[in-house]
Amino acid sequence: MEKEFETILYKAIAERGKDFLNNTSLCKAILNDYCKGQYKKEINVLVGAIEGRYKEKLAVIREELLSVQLPILAEHFHDEYGYSKELCIWSLKLLSNTNRYDNNKQSNISIKKIEYLNGDIYEGEILNDLPHGQGTYIWSNGDVYKGCFVEGCITGVGKRIWSDGNTYEGSFLNGTEHGKGKISFLNGTIYEGNFFNGQLKGFGNRIYRDGEIEHGWWTDGEFRKITKKTICYPSGTIYEGETKDNIEHGKGRYTWLNGDVYEGDFVEGYRTGKGAITWSNGDAYEGNFFNDKITGYGKKIYKTGKIEEGYWKNGELKGKSGK
Repeated sequence: MEKEFETILYKAIAERGKDFLNNTSLCKAILNDYCKGQYKKEINVLVGAIEGRYKEKLAVIREELLSVQLPILAEHFHDEYGYSKELCIWSLKLLSNTNRYDNNKQSNISIKKIEYLNGDIYEGEILNDLPHGQGTYIWSNGDVYKGCFVEGCITGVGKRIWSDGNTYEGSFLNGTEHGKGKISFLNGTIYEGNFFNGQLKGFGNRIYRDGEIEHGWWTDGEFRKITKKTICYPSGTIYEGETKDNIEHGKGRYTWLNGDVYEGDFVEGYRTGKGAITWSNGDAYEGNFFNDKITGYGKKIYKTGKIEEGYWKNGELKGKSGK
């Protein structure tokens, strides 16, 4: 199915030009028209990648580095939008291939060293006198960044080395640590997880020099260790898994008295994230949850063999995948 969709996409590019790939609304409208109501899932994943500016991030990666950087970007895309890792890799490879249709912009990229008045130095690829592509930026205080730039901004995957010896490796957005990454301190301790505007936020790990790993949750720069325990409720429901402040948080499993079972992600007491539920009547669902409701992309399989796959909201199917 994905190969058939790719053929349709390249036909649309050949007939309409590739500029529509820069506009999410126009892209969705044109592809829906060309696909005649089919390939809904493929269209939504591709539009999500465009919305997340992954097309621009891919465009500045040199071809010899693509095999290394693309899986990292796909991991970020998966964490951000919740699509399967296979679909994320497929969509980014597809976008990378479409970038080859536009050689004019790439041909204007040159290598240059820029020395700024404040003492900072940039050396690498430039476009329109701005850092664009792969490069190295050295601040006057001794800090160093090596990685991707987009139109003058540190955006994409890279590594920053502070003058004190601490380092960050991972995703950047507009000059700030944003996305999946890790900080390695000079004393051997490593913090890894998701960053938001320069701060660790959400689930992550703290790794000590001796190899000990603590799983926890980052909130306002503070780390709270997640512990595992079993909670038995008066209703007969049993929870087994990770907790924070004595509530369900992290990976866990709910077993209800009637035989229903949920296994997956919890956030502050709610089934939120990826998970799977099997009902005692034989029906099952696997996909996304939000605040205890089936919300997001997922697949429901009935005991009769019927399958419903697509986008759900509060337990109701709102858009089919087209397969």
